[in-house]
Amino acid sequence: MAKLNSSPSLSPTEDAVGLAGCDAYERGDFLGAIDLFKKAARIGRTNSWYVNIGNIYDDHLVPPQPDKAVYYYKLGVRTDPMAAYALAVHYYWKDEERWQRYWLDRAVAMGQEDARERFIDHKKRFKRKLAALRLARQNERDAANISAAKRLRRGGKVK
Repeated sequence: MAKLNSSPSLSPTEDAVGLAGCDAYERGDFLGAIDLFKKAARIGRTNSWYVNIGNIYDDHLVPPQPDKAVYYYKLGVRTDPMAAYALAVHYYWKDEERWQRYWLDRAVAMGQEDARERFIDHKKRFKRKLAALRLARQNERDAANISAAKRLRRGGKVK
């Protein structure tokens, strides 16, 4: 996770707490990071910390908690266009195209002019990974079929 919110517009306390949250995240202490990000959001003037919280609920907790992720992304939308983008990605993974488009449009309207291009890149990367995974699975099946055919030719049994 990048140290997202260290900027001159943040108070020193907000910045310190937020950076401590980033450190907790990098150590894998996701619950500690959530607590610190919440504290930074309460004492600060920005809601950007809520995107970090939403990402943790979406991607790093087992089991994921998508309802909580959406709740925190929506808190962040008040001032942070990245929260709208995060919601678009969230709904993309849930295969809810209507909400994906809504939040992507909202991100663009809030000033994320490159949101559509980044989203297209995100989808292309996902499709490449999915294609590679499918190819690997097909190769595994092919190898198993070849092994079974060899055993049959030698008069053995197929598992």
